[in-house]
Amino acid sequence: MSYVKGEVTYKVFHNELNMYSVYKIEIEETDIEELMFYKTCSVTGYFDELEIGSTFIFKGKLVENKKYGYSFQTDTFERVLPESREGVIEFLSGDLFKGIGKATASQIVDSLGTDCLRQIVEDKRILDNIPSLSEKKKDLIFEVLYDNFEIQEILVTLYSYGISPKISYRIYDFYKEETLDVIKNNPYRLIKDIEGIAFLKADKIAISTGVNLKSESRIEACIEYTLKSYTDDTGNTYMEEDELLSKTREFLGFKTDEIDIIRNCISNLSFKGEIKKENNTYSPGKLYHAEKYIVNKLKLLDKAPKKPFFTEEIERLIGTLEKESDIIYEQGQKDAIFSALLNNVSIITGGPGTGKTTIEKGIIYLYNELVESDLSRIFLCAPTGKASKRIEESTGYRAQTIHRTLGYDRDGNYAFNKFNPLPARLIIVDEASMIDTYLFQRLLEALPSDAKIVIVGDSDQLPSIGPGQVLKDLIDSNYFKTTKLTKIHRQKANSKIISLAYDILDESINTEIDESHEELSFIPCDISDAKDVIVHTIKHFLGKGYSLQNDIEVLIPIYKGPAGIDEINKYLQSVFNSRFNFEMNYDKDTYYLDDKVIQLANQYEDMVMNGDMGTIKDLLSNKEIVVDFQGNIVKYKGQDISNISLAYAISIHKSQGSEFKVVIVPVFSKYNIILNKKLLYTAVTRAKDFLVLIGDMNAINRAIKISSKNRKTRLIQFF
Repeated sequence: MSYVKGEVTYKVFHNELNMYSVYKIEIEETDIEELMFYKTCSVTGYFDELEIGSTFIFKGKLVENKKYGYSFQTDTFERVLPESREGVIEFLSGDLFKGIGKATASQIVDSLGTDCLRQIVEDKRILDNIPSLSEKKKDLIFEVLYDNFEIQEILVTLYSYGISPKISYRIYDFYKEETLDVIKNNPYRLIKDIEGIAFLKADKIAISTGVNLKSESRIEACIEYTLKSYTDDTGNTYMEEDELLSKTREFLGFKTDEIDIIRNCISNLSFKGEIKKENNTYSPGKLYHAEKYIVNKLKLLDKAPKKPFFTEEIERLIGTLEKESDIIYEQGQKDAIFSALLNNVSIITGGPGTGKTTIEKGIIYLYNELVESDLSRIFLCAPTGKASKRIEESTGYRAQTIHRTLGYDRDGNYAFNKFNPLPARLIIVDEASMIDTYLFQRLLEALPSDAKIVIVGDSDQLPSIGPGQVLKDLIDSNYFKTTKLTKIHRQKANSKIISLAYDILDESINTEIDESHEELSFIPCDISDAKDVIVHTIKHFLGKGYSLQNDIEVLIPIYKGPAGIDEINKYLQSVFNSRFNFEMNYDKDTYYLDDKVIQLANQYEDMVMNGDMGTIKDLLSNKEIVVDFQGNIVKYKGQDISNISLAYAISIHKSQGSEFKVVIVPVFSKYNIILNKKLLYTAVTRAKDFLVLIGDMNAINRAIKISSKNRKTRLIQFF
């Protein structure tokens, strides 16, 4: 690792949110040949604000940007204490020590010597030797010195464990001076306390500190990790005991006869409430309580006093809205509006074309006329940004993501919660099939007890990416008033795409599909020709004025293989975007300017969520990628780059809540291991104007006969 030592002369940039900083330094010493003939250079990295005039040793590597020249990318750094009398006096009388002038600083140095700074950090009482110093000034000098020495020591230690600067600052902010004690004594605490630290990272730290591999804290952390990973990966909200024991033993590398050690730790966790046991099954404690809370809160809302409405008045207002908006509500849609107004908790479910958003528009209009006359007390939300934007465009009313509705900020806090409820009288939650158990709990916690909630979604779509199947379970409970829409809205009645969607649900395709590029088309081809057929199809729609960035999407059920997401993405990138010379290689991926990308995990500190799609706007020579997510500019560096992927083709799961003007869906027999009715139905219903199926019609016919397994959840049992 190279180094550069120098005095900080100028702050170029500092981001308080993620601590990314750029400073100019005057070079005093370095082992980098390219910098030997330079007086100054820029240093970049994730660190707190540096004091101008202070000297640091930065360790890392030199990078070169064609536009900005050389800069030093910092991995670790430490302050260099001044050693000369003049240097120490200058430091003590600087901006860090308000109220300490040069005369007082000179007294301290003359009395204690030039190594006085380290003496003070080691023993504050040494300042008692300076009679002119007040207790207040003694405290100031000690605290400033201690904080500066402490945080640098802690950060250097955290960096040595491979923890990124952003996460390191988060750890320090949480534990402060106890940070190193936590790391030494029980690094598994990081898992619960710090967003972004999972078991594998904590375990790596623990092993490097010499933890006993059979320690109780390690085994318990592994049990919780195994259980949480299982619920996250499968969507189930509980796990069979035998499977939990087996997977945990396997992960820890324990022998079969050591299973009782794990069993005892499971009992300990169950006793402490960290995990919950029922009939030889286990749930993460938070997930168990989330399911229970959802049921109890909805029951509480449902039983609250209801506002009385006259049927005649509702009918009159529906008629007024129909005239003003040129809408005709059929009886099922009117029933849904009535149900929403007359019940505190109601559910509206139906497939494409049944007019769910038109009903939402009616509910908001009528409730505003009948009760509120203040749209700020009416909330319309959905799980994803694309879904909320589509709903807003369809209804004409403001819609937000659930996270934004709850006031989620970059520090991971929710402005609205059980202690500070939303100022809501009515809340409509759309695309509810996508909402996982944890998020729905968050939303309900923020609802006042007299609020009215309308839950809207298509229960035939895929369930949420996270654990649970909230919408399906609520419908199956038969506890709340549910309106099931079956009639296709007149404007969609002739849609071949919608007709095909219902054919899939009926497990019999009767809709006529041909090879022309009309609204719905099918192109038969072998899997080896899939890439070229997809490219030909995209070029056809580009010629009609559609945008690959905004309008056209390829939806594929699997990642690997010759027609998997990874391979198709690379091929489409090579055809449509490799003309750019400015590229970046990360791991096995190559990125270019204007590449279409998708976020693969929630990155709360940057306000970008799993499934958000954006465009690469800059590639920096120090291995940074800058992505524009519809105005939210996010920088990716190092390991964070693995949180994005090319998005010319995406998974069907990731497409939920989105709608694209042109959707291309390859279907081959090699997909059969994962392809089923619900998956294909979800893919088809993402298409707004055009749907192109390519591949093997026999594979499609087989897929629609395969029903996906219901998830194992506890929610219904709590009714």
